[in-house]
Amino acid sequence: MALIRALLIEPQVLLLDEPAAYLDGNSRIRLMALLRSWVRETDSRAIVLVSHQDEAPDEFDNNMVLTIKARGERT
Repeated sequence: MALIRALLIEPQVLLLDEPAAYLDGNSRIRLMALLRSWVRETDSRAIVLVSHQDEAPDEFDNNMVLTIKARGERT
Protein backbone atom coordinates (compact mmCIF):
# COMPACT_ATOMS: atom_id res chain seq x y z
CA MET A 1 0.00 0.00 0.00
CA ALA A 2 2.84 2.40 0.81
CA LEU A 3 4.37 1.87 -2.64
CA ILE A 4 1.06 2.67 -4.31
CA ARG A 5 0.77 5.89 -2.30
CA ALA A 6 4.32 6.84 -3.25
CA LEU A 7 3.62 6.28 -6.96
CA LEU A 8 0.47 8.41 -6.86
CA ILE A 9 2.45 11.60 -6.33
CA GLU A 10 4.57 10.77 -9.41
CA PRO A 11 8.04 11.19 -7.88
CA GLN A 12 11.17 11.38 -10.02
CA VAL A 13 13.09 9.10 -7.64
CA LEU A 14 11.88 6.12 -5.60
CA LEU A 15 13.93 4.94 -2.63
CA LEU A 16 13.15 1.29 -1.91
CA ASP A 17 14.62 -0.84 0.86
CA GLU A 18 13.98 -4.55 0.25
CA PRO A 19 10.69 -3.99 -1.65
CA ALA A 20 10.25 -7.70 -2.38
CA ALA A 21 11.58 -9.10 0.88
CA TYR A 22 8.47 -11.02 1.96
CA LEU A 23 6.91 -11.70 -1.42
CA ASP A 24 6.64 -15.09 -3.07
CA GLY A 25 8.47 -15.62 -6.37
CA ASN A 26 5.49 -14.80 -8.57
CA SER A 27 4.65 -11.59 -6.69
CA ARG A 28 8.32 -10.54 -6.73
CA ILE A 29 8.42 -10.92 -10.52
CA ARG A 30 5.24 -8.85 -10.90
CA LEU A 31 6.56 -6.11 -8.58
CA MET A 32 9.87 -5.87 -10.44
CA ALA A 33 8.00 -5.70 -13.77
CA LEU A 34 5.87 -2.85 -12.41
CA LEU A 35 8.95 -0.96 -11.22
CA ARG A 36 10.76 -1.55 -14.51
CA SER A 37 7.81 -0.21 -16.53
CA TRP A 38 7.48 2.79 -14.18
CA VAL A 39 11.13 3.74 -14.78
CA ARG A 40 10.84 3.31 -18.55
CA GLU A 41 7.77 5.56 -18.88
CA THR A 42 10.03 8.62 -18.91
CA ASP A 43 13.77 9.31 -18.87
CA SER A 44 13.56 11.47 -15.76
CA ARG A 45 12.73 8.64 -13.31
CA ALA A 46 15.10 6.60 -11.19
CA ILE A 47 14.98 3.95 -8.48
CA VAL A 48 17.46 3.52 -5.66
CA LEU A 49 16.90 -0.05 -4.53
CA VAL A 50 18.54 -1.88 -1.64
CA SER A 51 18.27 -5.66 -1.73
CA HIS A 52 20.11 -8.66 -0.36
CA GLN A 53 18.69 -10.83 -3.14
CA ASP A 54 21.43 -11.50 -5.71
CA GLU A 55 19.00 -11.58 -8.62
CA ALA A 56 17.39 -8.20 -7.90
CA PRO A 57 19.83 -6.14 -10.02
CA ASP A 58 19.18 -8.43 -13.00
CA GLU A 59 15.62 -7.12 -13.12
CA PHE A 60 16.95 -3.71 -14.24
CA ASP A 61 19.07 -4.90 -17.13
CA ASN A 62 19.79 -1.55 -18.82
CA ASN A 63 20.73 0.39 -15.72
CA MET A 64 23.98 0.77 -13.85
CA VAL A 65 24.03 -1.13 -10.58
CA LEU A 66 26.58 -0.66 -7.80
CA THR A 67 26.81 -3.38 -5.18
CA ILE A 68 28.70 -2.77 -1.97
CA LYS A 69 29.14 -5.60 0.50
CA ALA A 70 28.99 -4.67 4.15
CA ARG A 71 31.92 -5.45 6.40
CA GLY A 72 31.67 -8.79 8.10
CA GLU A 73 29.38 -10.21 5.44
CA ARG A 74 29.95 -13.86 4.64
CA THR A 75 30.55 -14.70 1.00
